[in-house]
Amino acid sequence: MRIPDAASLALVPLVFAVSAFGPGFWLVRRVGWRPIETATAALALSILLVGLVSFDLGVLPLGFACRVLLFAACAAATLASVPAIVSLVRGNREARGTLVWFTVLSLWAVSLQAVVRNYSGGNIVYDWLDHYERSKFFLGAMPIDKLFSGALLPARPPLMNAFAAQILSLTRPRFPCYQLTAALLGLLAYFPMLHVSRLFSEAAGSRAAGVHRTLAIVLMFQPMFIQNVSYSWTRMTAVFFVMTMVGFYVAGWREGEPRKTLFAFVCGAAAILTHYSAAPYVLFLALHYVFFVLPRRARPARELAAIALAAWVVLAPWFVWATAVYGGGTVSTAGFLSSGRPLPTVGGNLLKAALNLRDTFVPHLFRDVPGAWDLGGFSWGRVRDDAFLLYEGNLPLALGSLGAALLAIEAVRASRKARARRREGEPARTRSEGGTGADSVRFWAAFAAFVILTGIGVQGGREPLGLAHTAQQPLVMIGVAFLASRWGGWPPWMRRLAAAGLMVDACLGILLHFWIQSHPLDLPTSWRGPLGLSLDDLTRMMAGWNWGVKQEGGHRFVADVLGEGVFIPVALAAVLFAVGATTLLRLAFRRGATP
Repeated sequence: MRIPDAASLALVPLVFAVSAFGPGFWLVRRVGWRPIETATAALALSILLVGLVSFDLGVLPLGFACRVLLFAACAAATLASVPAIVSLVRGNREARGTLVWFTVLSLWAVSLQAVVRNYSGGNIVYDWLDHYERSKFFLGAMPIDKLFSGALLPARPPLMNAFAAQILSLTRPRFPCYQLTAALLGLLAYFPMLHVSRLFSEAAGSRAAGVHRTLAIVLMFQPMFIQNVSYSWTRMTAVFFVMTMVGFYVAGWREGEPRKTLFAFVCGAAAILTHYSAAPYVLFLALHYVFFVLPRRARPARELAAIALAAWVVLAPWFVWATAVYGGGTVSTAGFLSSGRPLPTVGGNLLKAALNLRDTFVPHLFRDVPGAWDLGGFSWGRVRDDAFLLYEGNLPLALGSLGAALLAIEAVRASRKARARRREGEPARTRSEGGTGADSVRFWAAFAAFVILTGIGVQGGREPLGLAHTAQQPLVMIGVAFLASRWGGWPPWMRRLAAAGLMVDACLGILLHFWIQSHPLDLPTSWRGPLGLSLDDLTRMMAGWNWGVKQEGGHRFVADVLGEGVFIPVALAAVLFAVGATTLLRLAFRRGATP
């Protein structure tokens, strides 16, 4: 019996929660890590383990009964973990607050996604369908030589798609279920971001209490985060694993804890298995570990061997299978060519990389970039596309309209504090303000520079609109986590400035974006919507192409499944916006430090 779309959609959160948390939590419940570390590790391990098993089930294939057994194992692990979960939440106020604000953030993002009838914004195109089809591949319904966006399967790694395939097999292999699954996976990045934010707070010697709320509010109004959660691809899942890797690496470095370091590199391998753009992050931490951390460990050879073995266990199934099926040459070149074909000369590639670097830092509005986005005068569509391209392509503005400025102000404040300590005869630098200890400014500056240069340098083709949305997304989210960690120590004027910037971002990068995406394109050419919105606003750039592919394939979005019930997510989004804006203003105008 076929389950209706609405009923299968309602099953997704339940199946997802059991599959994405229970198995991992059962494994780490007695490790003794802090609550946020335990929760983050549980999520990462669950997604990795279920994804790897689902991959095996898809490529062998072993049939639907094995997927039911996999879910039964997840359910058993979840049930066995219930007492430990209840004890953790009941005994920790921060854990309860984290769950509450994660729920608020999730409802906000899912409500926005539930009004989308067509993906649009700048040159965003096809990936939503590409990754849906890749997920269905692991259900055993497609031939090996199936092309995805003109490329064979090895052009993209499989972890997120394989995990999604498990959810689709138990609900329904239709796009609405995949769309919701992808959003829920992306939202999980909140947990490792919170972990990193608390590490920043501790490095500065400040209280981390309340940062779970601050981070949730900031992410509610952070365009890059919300846009990439709602767009059904693998980027935010890769962010989740990269952020988890960074958090556990820094924690393991500070504490001299080999288990956390090992787990960090397990998550690094999972990040690569989710999106190849995670490789620069893993490479930097691997080099740093070998040269600066490993020599100081008690058993360096044993640690290194354990990390190498764990990474091999994670990566080997995919690369061994893909090499056996497609050939080593195809596997080694497909990932590189997916971002465009390199130029034939070294000089040409260096020039291309330099131009891409410039275009990632200099907004397209200040350069001569001809294209469909610069046609005509003022219109809602043009404002949305320009804002979208700035938030997605420009690295400084990807932090938010004032994010880069706030980082600069924080750097000046840290410098003044260091000079004041020198005058008082105290140590001039702390770990967070330029020292040589764990996660100093030198470490983070080198990390950012390495990721930016390598992430942009390996881009195959030219991208005049900027590349912040590619390998730089985890770096942006590290910056967001840092700003959230500093919020409570800012003077009132700085908190109010940050709040004003977030409200601008919410209007230009989120509300306007989803307002335009909430309309179908099968409208009369003379159609006029609220505030003078026209069909031309809806069909700019790649919007028409996305709509055509959606119609041609008969795909339905969550909004289409809801039909007339779409007023429910609209009303919920309005309420949550009011909650978020009110809380933001309270954080901005409260006297003294934010608790």
